[in-house]
Amino acid sequence: MGPFNAVLNSESLFNLQSHQRQEFILLTDQVPANAAQTGQAFVSADGDFLCQRITGSFETLVLGAGPAIIDDGVNRLSGQLIDGSGGRALFNQRIPLDIFLSPGRRKSALSTTVLVDPPGNTLFYPTDFQYIFRANNLILFDVFNASDTPQTYEICFHGVRIVL
Repeated sequence: MGPFNAVLNSESLFNLQSHQRQEFILLTDQVPANAAQTGQAFVSADGDFLCQRITGSFETLVLGAGPAIIDDGVNRLSGQLIDGSGGRALFNQRIPLDIFLSPGRRKSALSTTVLVDPPGNTLFYPTDFQYIFRANNLILFDVFNASDTPQTYEICFHGVRIVL
């Protein structure tokens, strides 16, 4: 009998689930052109959050001739993750978003032109990132946008809520 053929006790599983459960926390923000901005996500009072993986996407917009906004596929965003409970930087500096966010670049509905080349068929692979964030605190993401157009990004933190 293999490990997955064992008899499961639903009461013990319900007991475990009352103390911890899978959860996703979303952080989304729009960073003004040629500026830095800190986005934030709140870790509620339900309990501490053990992050296990990160996924995310971002825009790649730039101004073209006239009022055109072009989705050219070039990443101009870099960010630094910070634990808001003590201000601890979790990256040693701002890191380009295309290095660690998957699926990464997404076509933007804000583009006023048709992109000639389609998005780069990014491989979807969550980034392993294990860190525990305290309840009633913030997850901060300090982002710099080197584009002449505002850019939006989204990060999803995948993990386990440890219920108090």
